Amino acid sequence: MQFKHLSFFVLTLIVNFNAFCFCADNDALKIFSEGYKKNRDSFTTINCKFRVTHNLQSETVAQAVKGVWQQTAETAAQNGTWLVKDGVTRFELKCELDVKKIVAEEIKKIEQQKSSGSWKGDVKGDFIRVPCADKFVLSSKDSFRFTYSDIINGGNVIPKGVQEGGIRIECGPFDMGIMARNEYSNPYRQLQICINDSRFTGRYEGTEEINGQQLEIVTISTKTSSHQPIMKFGFDPKQGFLATYIAEYNESTHKPICEAFILETKKCSGDRFFPVKSVVGTFRPNNNNKLSIRNIVVTDLDVDTPLDPDLFRFEIPAGSQVSVPSIKDQWMIVEEPLSIMPQDIEQLQQKCIEYAKAYIKKHTTLPEFEPDLKRGNWIKTILIVAGLILIGIGVGNIIRQWKMRK
Repeated sequence: MQFKHLSFFVLTLIVNFNAFCFCADNDALKIFSEGYKKNRDSFTTINCKFRVTHNLQSETVAQAVKGVWQQTAETAAQNGTWLVKDGVTRFELKCELDVKKIVAEEIKKIEQQKSSGSWKGDVKGDFIRVPCADKFVLSSKDSFRFTYSDIINGGNVIPKGVQEGGIRIECGPFDMGIMARNEYSNPYRQLQICINDSRFTGRYEGTEEINGQQLEIVTISTKTSSHQPIMKFGFDPKQGFLATYIAEYNESTHKPICEAFILETKKCSGDRFFPVKSVVGTFRPNNNNKLSIRNIVVTDLDVDTPLDPDLFRFEIPAGSQVSVPSIKDQWMIVEEPLSIMPQDIEQLQQKCIEYAKAYIKKHTTLPEFEPDLKRGNWIKTILIVAGLILIGIGVGNIIRQWKMRK
């Protein structure tokens, strides 16, 4: 069955679903998950500019969906760039605030408080909260990744097969900041887990109108959740099976703690759909019963024009420290600006190995004995002269003894 006919098949399932059993749920999960994956995987070329605004505040989800919210002291915006070309990725988020300046000012305040004796921070370490932080991720075809932070002037090489912490691809148009690293917990994977793991139950709930859209609803539950939903997806077969609604529930109260809405999509060539406007509302207990809102808006998008490979080039500034955090003794200090491409990341790891090895050898090996040549020549001269003197004395004695015998 080809995917262009899936919408009709879904409608057929809706009509007959009451007569189906658990296997029918699995059939629906396969349709929705594979439909989502087909649309998502179709974007092998992406040139996307977008803007993310964090920590807005709203009274209700309904208001947030309408764009009714207020700024807070923690509200911050980031400008994003997302480039993809046949398995190679460059992703970055730049804060509109000067975060390095904020950090420098906070450090200065802490030092002044310490010198005056008024510092009441953690004696085990100083922590500075920032409204947002820049992110940079470069990924090669063979899954080697390089991340960089301007705040600490440092980067990490993440070898193939290693799950990284810290900086990662997130808060993009597809993942909306709710699918973990690199879209790891995307709808396809979540529903496939339900199909293959008996600890999770996926159930097709029929059609529901959400935010003015008729969506196909799938819920996920577990035995520990008393078969109450822990997640809820609203799929739109007419828009590439995108999950235009996602909710995560508190297992105790069974109330949503996070709701995400794709408000607008762009229809691209080949009947593909790309999210261009989203809102995520998160309930935080100590937030005066108000929702913390994240807003994501795509400002420029091209998914058809081949990208210039040089767009993926990144220059690591001199003085930066690059390390391989998952492996001991692999790091380096960049002495001169270093320009890298995605295919250079594996070689960058080798440079870290060589640099660390040389540094360790230099600082743990005793220096070899290097004689002072001038002093050596002087000692050599003395020995020669002394030898000649001794020879002279010996010859003189021999001559005297010979004369006495005569």
